[in-house]
Amino acid sequence: MRIKGEYEVELLTKIFVGWGFSNEKASLITEVLSYADLRGIYSHGIQRLKMYENKIKAGYINQEATIQIIRQAPNCIVVDAHHAMGQLASIEVMERIIRMAKKNGIAFATVRNSNHFGAAGYYAEMASRSKLIGFAATSTNPLLVPPGGKTPFLGSNPFAVSFPMKKNDFVFDGATSAVSLGKIEVLEKLKKQIPGEWAVAEDGKL
Repeated sequence: MRIKGEYEVELLTKIFVGWGFSNEKASLITEVLSYADLRGIYSHGIQRLKMYENKIKAGYINQEATIQIIRQAPNCIVVDAHHAMGQLASIEVMERIIRMAKKNGIAFATVRNSNHFGAAGYYAEMASRSKLIGFAATSTNPLLVPPGGKTPFLGSNPFAVSFPMKKNDFVFDGATSAVSLGKIEVLEKLKKQIPGEWAVAEDGKL
């Protein structure tokens, strides 16, 4: 199914407003999700809606949360997101450390009590658009089975890096696993076979 990008933006914004987010917050979340879909990263775009709905219903996401800076140094901050949507916390934090990096040369932030933030490349690219080198990373739930094991123990722990270029910024965005869980979810929805060695069976065999 193909839809126009403008329609996806309109649809997603209405959905998040319906879930209790302000128009401004809904627009920011939508921007990150549509960023992924428009770049072919379908694992982190509109297909994530069901997961977000489940987290909102379960109380894992606070639509009205505001981030709190717990510790701060000239080039470093520690932030408590108070269970905000990951996109909202990450955008605000990235904007803060971009300003700090422009003033001090380099800046870092760690965020706790946040949620799934979509495509990491969006936040790294925020920095490169400001003529800085950007880096973004996150931990995940235990999804990966160690070699020879049967029980998920490790996170896929994706990261992204972006460099400003004359024409188009260089952006790398990927999981540290063979593939992100979202790509498997997309194949499942399309009723397609999982290729290669992306997953193991319950007995630990490929």
